[in-house]
Amino acid sequence: MRNTVRRVVVTCASVLAVMAVAGSPAHAETNPYTPASACAEDEGGRWVHMDDGHREIRGPKSEVIGDVYLMHDRGTGKKCAVTIKRVDIGKETWTQASLQLQGGEPSDEIAPYKYYAAVSLDARNRCVMYAGAMVYNGGEYWVERERWDNCN
Repeated sequence: MRNTVRRVVVTCASVLAVMAVAGSPAHAETNPYTPASACAEDEGGRWVHMDDGHREIRGPKSEVIGDVYLMHDRGTGKKCAVTIKRVDIGKETWTQASLQLQGGEPSDEIAPYKYYAAVSLDARNRCVMYAGAMVYNGGEYWVERERWDNCN
């Protein structure tokens, strides 16, 4: 009897340890794209992070479900807003990236994507705002840069 109880406890502990290491299925896979590779995939070029060019999208339990980055290609003067998914990777879910030049209308890329959404604009010497959104577990989660900045 004592050995049976010990085996059950050890088995339960092993299962819990595997679950803790593996995480939930939504978080199990790592996104193969970086912000720079996502912008380059759509536009080519060499992309670097802008100062103050990162925001986290938080889900229903304040967990990080995605990241929104503002990238810059010094060679072309373009800026790229990209939303990189941290959950539901490889599964098509509504994902959005938005970029707005000061004095202009927002430019949005929104569709069911597997890994990221990205949008770019020629923004030489123009200030921008950027944002990103994701649908996750039936809710929509959004983050934005709420003032004009990154003007180079």
